This record gives sequence, C-alpha cells and structure tokens, in this order.
Amino acid sequence: MNPMTELTIFYDLRCGLCCQVKAWMLRQRAYLKLSFLPFDSPMALQVLPELPELDPAGQIVVYANTGEVYQGAEAWITCLWALRNWRGWARRFSRPEWHPMAHTLCDLISGNRLKLSNLLRLTPERAAQMSFHPESQPGACVDGTCRR
Repeated sequence: MNPMTELTIFYDLRCGLCCQVKAWMLRQRAYLKLSFLPFDSPMALQVLPELPELDPAGQIVVYANTGEVYQGAEAWITCLWALRNWRGWARRFSRPEWHPMAHTLCDLISGNRLKLSNLLRLTPERAAQMSFHPESQPGACVDGTCRR
C-alpha cells in the first residue's frame, strides 16, 4: 500500500470562512502536500467523480492520494493530522472522549459557515478576486479595453 503523501481538500469558493481556513492551512507547515479545489469545479469531479453524492456543500470532503475519502469531523481531523503543529490536536480529537465534541463542532460550524462568514466579514475568493481585478468582472472587458 502506498503511503499517504497528499490530501485534496474540497472547499466552497463562495464561503469566506472556507477561504480563510484554506489560507490558514496553506500558511502552516505540513507533513503532506495539500491541494485545494472548489467542490463545484470541473477539476473536482475529475479527481473524485462521486463528490456530488457526498454533499460537499454540507460537510467538508477530503480525498487522500491513497484513495481514502474523509468527510465532516473525520476530514477536519485528517487536515489537522497533516499539519506539523496541529497533529497533537488531531490525536486528541480522535480519542473516544473527544470525538463527539469534534463532530459537534464540525456540525455547528459547517451548518452555520455562511452566517459566520457574514458575521465576521470574511470575503470569499471570488468576491476578493473581483474587487482586486475588476477586469475579471463579467462584461468589464467586452471591447478589449478594461475599465479600472
């Protein structure tokens, strides 16, 4: 069996909280290669064709290069396990006495992620891209000249 060397994390490009967590994870030192794909992108379906059946809009989905698929609390624990400074927390949340709390936290955050994003004023990637690159707005460069 091949060792786990890469995780693909499917996230919501329109969710500010999801985008902030992605940015945070990318700033961490990791044991594994971390790749991020918007869950509704064509590339996501190429990587994991059964993704829509897993309802990635409801709970985070993580795919390992070894073929394992993790969702919800198990996906978050796997993400923490991949990060050098957070592996201890992954082990804690994996323990029987902590695992229910991991599920409760994951369900609470996942179920309210868009409200939390708005409350905390976290900007999703698509909105941030459009504010920094007006030419990426639909119709902004119709005639080959971009308005700034």
